[in-house]
Amino acid sequence: MIEDDRNLQIALKTKLQSEGWEVLQAYDGKEGLELLKQNFNVSVVLLDVAMPIMNGFEALKIIREDERLKNTKVIIISNSIYEPLKTEENIKLLESTPYIIKSNFSLSQVVDKIKEFLLQ
Repeated sequence: MIEDDRNLQIALKTKLQSEGWEVLQAYDGKEGLELLKQNFNVSVVLLDVAMPIMNGFEALKIIREDERLKNTKVIIISNSIYEPLKTEENIKLLESTPYIIKSNFSLSQVVDKIKEFLLQ
């Protein structure tokens, strides 16, 4: 999980662990990429968009271009797409990546969405 909101990160981690998943955490895109490069066999990445140091789109672009990481399943989880990040390239990334709006989903619904995505 790459998410800078520590309260949400704690809540999601607790919920995911109660479902039996091991959860790795990073607080920005740069830290998340470093973690992924050390653990490139993860099942799915929950990726926030608006984060410090490296935003989610920058991280997702690197994931998709890295030979070891390019097949990593990613779900963008964010409240909105920060306006300056709405570039043509980022919109194309969004079109090919599942997206969850945080404020519209309960923790249980996020878990259900992850399970559904992993079955595809």
